[in-house]
Amino acid sequence: MLKMSLKYKGGKVKKILFLSLIVLFISTIAAAQGNRAEPITRKGMKSVYLELGGNGLYITLNYEHFLSHQLALRAGGMILPSNDGAIFFGTLMGNMVMGDGNLCLETGLGLFIYGGGWEEFSSSGSIALTGTVGLRYHPKRSGVVLRLGFTPIVASGGVFPWVGASIGYTFK
Repeated sequence: MLKMSLKYKGGKVKKILFLSLIVLFISTIAAAQGNRAEPITRKGMKSVYLELGGNGLYITLNYEHFLSHQLALRAGGMILPSNDGAIFFGTLMGNMVMGDGNLCLETGLGLFIYGGGWEEFSSSGSIALTGTVGLRYHPKRSGVVLRLGFTPIVASGGVFPWVGASIGYTFK
């Protein structure tokens, strides 16, 4: 009779242990599903930032719009007063942002537009090619965006190596 009661208690303990493991397993699955990270995409995000140096040479105000998670279109510019009126510097670019985290690699290609009396390029104004290869801190939702990159300009006078840094804000 003693043996029988031990078996009975052992069977009961096994059932309780088995049911506890099932409850633990189901609660773990449920918690994991509730904590799943939703896929974040940059599509539709917009950024406004000031760029020091970079594709616009001095200080430019830029607006950028993401067409997809990786591809963005950007326009920026500035106007400087001069003895002959004003000098305009501007950029129109397509940028590719690679990486799913906040810190990404950025590459881009576009046009550097200038007008006014700047002898290194042209006294009447013209268009040159420009590019970007750099690092970018871009938040997943909204917040401060930081950029640092190599931004050469290719004009009729040659290749002008340049660097730039940007700070701004990104939003949906």
